[in-house]
Amino acid sequence: MKSLFFKAGDRRCIVTERELSAGARLRRLDVSNGLILMELQVEEGAGYPETVFENWDRMLLLPLVQQGRLNLDGGRGRVTLRKGEGGMVLAGPGRVRVAPVEGSAEIVLLLAADFFLARYRQERDDPLDRICRRMEKLKGMEAMPTQSLDALGDYLLERIRRASRRAKLSRLATEHRVVELLLHRLDLQEWDDPDLSLSPEELRVTDRARELLMRCFADPPTIPELARSCGSNDFFLKRAFKRRFGMTIREFITQRRLETANRLLREGGCSVGEAARQVGFRHQGYFARLFFRRYGIYPKNLQ
Repeated sequence: MKSLFFKAGDRRCIVTERELSAGARLRRLDVSNGLILMELQVEEGAGYPETVFENWDRMLLLPLVQQGRLNLDGGRGRVTLRKGEGGMVLAGPGRVRVAPVEGSAEIVLLLAADFFLARYRQERDDPLDRICRRMEKLKGMEAMPTQSLDALGDYLLERIRRASRRAKLSRLATEHRVVELLLHRLDLQEWDDPDLSLSPEELRVTDRARELLMRCFADPPTIPELARSCGSNDFFLKRAFKRRFGMTIREFITQRRLETANRLLREGGCSVGEAARQVGFRHQGYFARLFFRRYGIYPKNLQ
């Protein structure tokens, strides 16, 4: 069977481009065998060309939507992503149909075969190990929770895209950059521990707490207030929340604030100070330090 993943050169990446329709182009960068980066660009009024990827290997698909909207259809699973969102999709043997919708679109697709990912597995239950074990039994397509695009991811992606325009593109250097982007996106993912047994009450309380915090992270309730809203007490809530999500309630709030500020700054229209205030930070300097610690770039560099 013909594989999607074996077109890379021995020392240099291979770049191919094709026109899908008038105003719609697909640019493919074969970084190495098992690792591909694709750029899909659709101009306003060009229509919605559907691209079918024949895939005879299990793979991890990371779509990053910088403009427009994207539909993925893997037969046994469907995903829709909007501007500013990044997905994580596990795909089994078969095919994946990709279709941008709503006018113009700018979409990047990172495809990593299971045999490529296996090279970077380090220990049981690290993110890559979990992904590889899920893909071993996968049929169709499984979507992980959507994550917003972030500053560090944008920075890494832009470096890769700029480098891919060079006449001679080093395979080793580009693979390093793409793997760095892949690992960063995995690091943002929330994982449920399959070996962690939570009681129905712990699941109910933590679901309710997360739902409330997602709505009011800029001005959150105190932990006692949050516990009462969840029908619980402080000790039970804090323990169950940390066990399930691997972070404290305060850490969860800070993460959500930074993700939202990141999106506000990338979309433009507000200053660093305004973004900090909108998400609940009183001190701009403290906000900048936390932002740099998480994304590796200062918020002022996004403007």
